[in-house]
Amino acid sequence: MLTAISKGRDDPFEVAHAGAGIDVLDHNQLPCLSERATFMSPLGYTVVKQHPYQHNRALRGKLHDTHVTLPGYAFEAVPFRWMN
Repeated sequence: MLTAISKGRDDPFEVAHAGAGIDVLDHNQLPCLSERATFMSPLGYTVVKQHPYQHNRALRGKLHDTHVTLPGYAFEAVPFRWMN
């Protein structure tokens, strides 16, 4: 199972909202967006990214959440090395 999916998965919510577009769902509960679930969708979205070292004591307070907006027909890229 893909890490980003298994970590934030909410099966009852997804079953109750199956077939609904991401434009009508609560933006705090959008499923699988970082796993390219919107590939070729005309709908854009905004996600909040947290730096992986955000909780490091030496960097505490220096790395902030970042809002990333993707337009329709776009998706988040995956570094090639991660695919190997």
